[in-house]
Amino acid sequence: MNKNRFILSTPILFFGLLFFSLVSLTIYAWSLGLLLVGLFALLEKVQINKKALKESFLLIVLLIFAIFRFQLFLINQVLPVFSVAFWGNASILVLCVIAWLFLRSITLDKKNYMLIKILPKLLWVHVIAFYVQTVIFLLSGFYLDFVEPFTGIKSRFDTFIQLPISGVGSFRPTGLLVEPSTYFFVVLVFAALIVINKDFQKNRLLLILTIASMYLSFSTAAVIIATIFVIYLFFVQKVRLFYYSIFLILGLGILFSSGSSIVKLYLFQQDKFDETSDLRENLVSKVYNRDIENELFAFGPFAIDKDIARSTTGIGNSTIASINDSGMMVFLWLEFGYFGVFLFLWLCYKQSRFGVKQLILFIIISLTKLNPFTPFFILFWGISIRKKQYELIDDKQLNKLKLNYYSLKKDY
Repeated sequence: MNKNRFILSTPILFFGLLFFSLVSLTIYAWSLGLLLVGLFALLEKVQINKKALKESFLLIVLLIFAIFRFQLFLINQVLPVFSVAFWGNASILVLCVIAWLFLRSITLDKKNYMLIKILPKLLWVHVIAFYVQTVIFLLSGFYLDFVEPFTGIKSRFDTFIQLPISGVGSFRPTGLLVEPSTYFFVVLVFAALIVINKDFQKNRLLLILTIASMYLSFSTAAVIIATIFVIYLFFVQKVRLFYYSIFLILGLGILFSSGSSIVKLYLFQQDKFDETSDLRENLVSKVYNRDIENELFAFGPFAIDKDIARSTTGIGNSTIASINDSGMMVFLWLEFGYFGVFLFLWLCYKQSRFGVKQLILFIIISLTKLNPFTPFFILFWGISIRKKQYELIDDKQLNKLKLNYYSLKKDY
């Protein structure tokens, strides 16, 4: 009976977490993911943990406070678009709290090893989708869009270069997500969780393919942050010279096969980086110089200042970057004022309790477009702060330890 339940619950958890990682599909995919994660908890008889319940209750209280503050005091001070989107955004935040309740209970339960074992499989799905997309386009010129059939929004795989180029560099693969930078931060988070759980050695090939795909996405942010991540791995994981050679051979192979296209693309990316850097600087400048009454707490999770909203690439005349393009700290600062800066520092403090290495890894992740108010971030956070020293082991590991114990006892 237990074996049959395990066979059923494992794919349920897998697809539940996979839907959480499909950040481009928004609340519809996330709701299905939450349903599957809840079903997993039911099948595996995971008890709602008291600590998780207390934390979720605190989050709900804060959310209710934010809702009343917005509805009673702020709604007339923001653009109409935020009033229209209010209940949708509130629903997402409620979903995040429920996701935290379940995921936190699982990570504090003896069944948490099932969740950890699924992480490499989830990353494999994203990476395989990326390379399948790449190969099909190179062979046929057809882009296999995994997002448009579900959302009606075409993936942003174009290079935006007017010059005729072909082969690698003629497009920017997006995997299961809507744009390259989104694909990048999703696979980076999964790779980081694998490193945090000390599974680097067992998943070396997967991580090599993942890092290569980060560069092949040709996202400006991905190239820069992926390089920082690679440097982190070489120093922290003490990567052997053999893996330096693999990266060098892969890089030279791609350069010789599509060198001219890649040079054109990266020259364009350099110009694009200069342009987007100005947009990001403008965003930080506007946040820093906003009205004094909005400096401390700002408008909360449901809206941003009118002036900033009119100037973002998503709403107005594109004079500043989109609100999550400048990293997590700026995003929290924008939405919560200086309290948001304090919140980001608190997140850093929580990560630092697990060592400097994990703190550095979190800071690298925080440079991406990862939104802290999504179930995917909840997944990352719940796994990254679990106390590994108190982790319970599964039956196979226990039996192996027993065999080793009896073997040693017999020798003596």
